Amino acid sequence: MRQKYDKLPNKSQKQKYSKSTGLKGQTVLTRQQHYDGLQQISPDGAHAIQDLVHHLMDLITGKTDSEKLRNAEKLFGRFNNTWIDNTKEPPAKRRKLAQPQSPWTLSTSNLKKADIRAMSLLVPHGWDLKPGPLFSKPHLLKKMHSKAQFVKEHILIYCIRALIGNIQIDTLKQLFNCIDEMTAASVPKDSWSQLAEKTSEALCMLEQDWPLSLQNITTHIFHHMVMDLERSGPMYARWTYPFERVQCWVAHQALNKQHQEATIMEAYAVYDWVSNMALSGQAAKVTKKVPSETPKTMTEYMSMSPSTDKCRTLSLLK
Repeated sequence: MRQKYDKLPNKSQKQKYSKSTGLKGQTVLTRQQHYDGLQQISPDGAHAIQDLVHHLMDLITGKTDSEKLRNAEKLFGRFNNTWIDNTKEPPAKRRKLAQPQSPWTLSTSNLKKADIRAMSLLVPHGWDLKPGPLFSKPHLLKKMHSKAQFVKEHILIYCIRALIGNIQIDTLKQLFNCIDEMTAASVPKDSWSQLAEKTSEALCMLEQDWPLSLQNITTHIFHHMVMDLERSGPMYARWTYPFERVQCWVAHQALNKQHQEATIMEAYAVYDWVSNMALSGQAAKVTKKVPSETPKTMTEYMSMSPSTDKCRTLSLLK
């Protein structure tokens, strides 16, 4: 199918073919004789969890709970209490009919309650996830790791409990428990089959109790994550969190023109040292001054941008 894409005569036909199949031409790796995409590649749990949380938050906050979604549920005879009566004409001052409240979306008042709960969170020191209005401002869940913490520690369940349907919450609990198990640092071999069964059951419940818009390739990937444990080992050892962090550091320091004496590895080593000292609580405050610089706490040094202030830590710590 990828070879067929390369043989198409013009760009418009290639775009049409790519849109219908989801595939483009052969990549550099696929042209190699020894390359086997099925055996040499495993699904990335980091991005899969990130996309799942993103889709769930869009539904819960009502961003994607549209008329098109309700009509899709009506087409399959699901959730009849949420159907929109298209036989009525909308009022003159409104562009569309009001939608019935769905069991998976927060009402305006409940959205404020969920935000209050999210702002009252007390998280461990060093967590990527920070308290805040995570439902009215979902962009505060910036990193993939913070989104994983958001579901694995059942923080999302805590924030929306009794605010949406109980059936929907129970389904999310089972799914999040499976995600927590499959992303553990070690997964016992004798639990693989049981975990695969639990994951399949949780995904079936998700299809039954939540809108069909969640049934996409990202959700399907979770089946293969459990099946891939035997061949590729724990997901924790092969996801992309550390790789993207290193890549970000390399890019920032390679483009640093202001402090060229701060090499990539030196800057990363100092940042790693500062991070570990702050997490251990051994160094609460730096007292040695650099000329024209005021003392800063370890937390302030950790929050500095890599391209400018962090490299000054090199001279401060010598």
